[in-house]
Amino acid sequence: MLHHIGEPHLTHLALRLLVIQAQLKHFNLLPQIRQTSKDVIHGLMEVSLHIKPNPNQRPVLHGYYEKVWEFVENNYSEKIITPPTSKLASSLRGCLQNGPCNKCNPSYTCEHSANSRDKDDAVVSSIGICIAPLSDLFRYAHDLTIKLYHQYANLVSDSELIFMTSHLTQRNPELDVALAAGTSEGLQKSHTRRVKLSLFVPGFDINDYFSSLYAIFHECFVHGLCGITLKSDTAHLSDVFHEGWIDWVGLELLKRELKQLPRQNHNIVSKRSNEFFSFARKLSDRRSDYLSPNPCSEAEIYATGRIAARTLRALFQKIFDWDLADELFFNFSLLLNVSDFNDESRALLVANINSKLNDPDTGDSYYPSDLDPNVISAIHQFNTSPKTTSAAKTLANAISLM
Repeated sequence: MLHHIGEPHLTHLALRLLVIQAQLKHFNLLPQIRQTSKDVIHGLMEVSLHIKPNPNQRPVLHGYYEKVWEFVENNYSEKIITPPTSKLASSLRGCLQNGPCNKCNPSYTCEHSANSRDKDDAVVSSIGICIAPLSDLFRYAHDLTIKLYHQYANLVSDSELIFMTSHLTQRNPELDVALAAGTSEGLQKSHTRRVKLSLFVPGFDINDYFSSLYAIFHECFVHGLCGITLKSDTAHLSDVFHEGWIDWVGLELLKRELKQLPRQNHNIVSKRSNEFFSFARKLSDRRSDYLSPNPCSEAEIYATGRIAARTLRALFQKIFDWDLADELFFNFSLLLNVSDFNDESRALLVANINSKLNDPDTGDSYYPSDLDPNVISAIHQFNTSPKTTSAAKTLANAISLM
């Protein structure tokens, strides 16, 4: 099975990722050279669509990159020699002259043709340097997901998450980005799930790259380790829980993690953690902003799940000190997500929290003294019991039976 974007899109995506790497290297200069760099990069991208790689050359992409850079030098010579644009141009030249193929598989060089698609895909999937900036984001999102579920749900998973890419024919109109993401089940009984990032390559830029971390992390965190089947006949019922509640929990934990990363780390997520989180929050909020003039089609459903999550967290904070409350809330959320608590039950939990734990006049969560004593007792019991999926389901059922 093919795992990654094919030609001609892979060639153009690889070029765009090289440009983004050069921009990241001189990120602090970008505000000063915004228009100039935009003009140069726009020209480079436009001509790249019309230059064809030579299939008889090895590596195939080297001659392609040389022709692209030749166009830049011939058409933007004055701009690329003027400081500080010259620094960005120098990095661009270096990226193009030392393209990803130089550092990739020594035993096989991709041919970038229809006939070589299977072999090329195998290389790209395993060690492909050409999409490494995206693979690195997946690796970070994957490792963080495993870490968080181990920390809050005591999960040691034997499931495998596989990263895939594909091509979009247009920008994502709902989120106004050049990407979309999704997760699907792997082969039957294989304990794998496939996280696919689809890209509108002609429009993919550095802002979309920053947005990609959230898109990939959402799929890993919300769906990758979810304890129930993703595509059942009732899966749509639990969208309110997964796309609203667990998405918001993931955003909160991602924020915590990115704030703790040392900025001097060579990892690009560490170095640009503020930008990655800014775009993550923007996309997550956009998905649930049902008051927007052009809301996403499921915005109200997603917002409902967010409200339920915030309400339960606020109730925990009225019972326990804030640090313990947050710990218990994250325990409960992640344990419930990896459990076999079914779609209907997840939806009922959200509905009951919003109807019975929320004051309809103020929108705030009720105080414990105003609530069913059995629910408060169940929350205290969850605090003192071992953190298991069974304990999380017991609390969820107590809330659902109010």
